[in-house]
Amino acid sequence: MRIGIAALASSVLFCAVTDSRVWATWGMYSMSLQGLIACYVAAMAFVHNTLLGNAFYSVVLAGGFAPMLHYAARLRATPTV
Repeated sequence: MRIGIAALASSVLFCAVTDSRVWATWGMYSMSLQGLIACYVAAMAFVHNTLLGNAFYSVVLAGGFAPMLHYAARLRATPTV
């Protein structure tokens, strides 16, 4: 559960920071609250890819870590010749 929350929070933070930088530096949007909102609305097309990517890699990396720990424990328990 904590990994899922962290993946969601990192996606939201990444999008908030990068989109605010686009708004502030690229000059594509007016320097007003309406311009910032327009920038965030335009970026919504890309947010789902960030969320899906973070969710996928969180499952792969965190889900693959638990079986690896189990396998490593079995290897340590096996006597060596």
